[in-house]
Amino acid sequence: MIHLAPITAALSPWQRSLLDWLGVDFSRSPEQSEAELLWTNLPASWGVFVLIALVAAVLYAVYSLYHRELDSCPPWAKAVLASLRAGVVLLLALILLGPAIVYLQHRTIQPTIVLARDASQSMNTADRYADESAAKIAAAALRQTESELQASRPPRVRIVNELLGVSGSKLLTELGQRGKLALFNFAEQMAKVETRPATPPATPAHAPSRHSDKDPGMAKGPGPRQSANSLR
Repeated sequence: MIHLAPITAALSPWQRSLLDWLGVDFSRSPEQSEAELLWTNLPASWGVFVLIALVAAVLYAVYSLYHRELDSCPPWAKAVLASLRAGVVLLLALILLGPAIVYLQHRTIQPTIVLARDASQSMNTADRYADESAAKIAAAALRQTESELQASRPPRVRIVNELLGVSGSKLLTELGQRGKLALFNFAEQMAKVETRPATPPATPAHAPSRHSDKDPGMAKGPGPRQSANSLR
């Protein structure tokens, strides 16, 4: 059993010119599309060799038939008639392969990033932050010192809201550059909060190297980007 596999090939300039001459109207093609030639009935695997063998056998039979004609027929007439019949055979083979012109359009579909926030009662817990590394991350998220954090002991929900807030870190902005955001709250059930469209990435501003090398603030504690990635 021969399995048919469609194969496409981009149209070369001479193929496009030939199709124009044959009456193909490319002016009706969709915008920002690429025309390609599709063989809808092209056999796959060993079927290709079977097709080649069949065509070769038919062509051999055609030339053998005219070679055995009577000598009364001139040789040039035999060659012309054999070539015409061979051309008809090749044309029928091409028609059976099912040539078709397809138009391909390429577009990028942004993914949907689901961001789920825990809304259960456990988020009201106020941690002691005995771990120094966890205290540094939480303090950076709240823009506080470690001593202020341990004194105020904010609940977990406040830290999460600060990270996901508009005036908080750049977490949502960075995720929005990768695709559409779908924000949910989950506890006993899932509740959709909002959906934000994807935002194009902003062009970074390049500061002069002499300022970045001598800026004392660059060597200080972790910024909002680092704390967001750590908590994530």
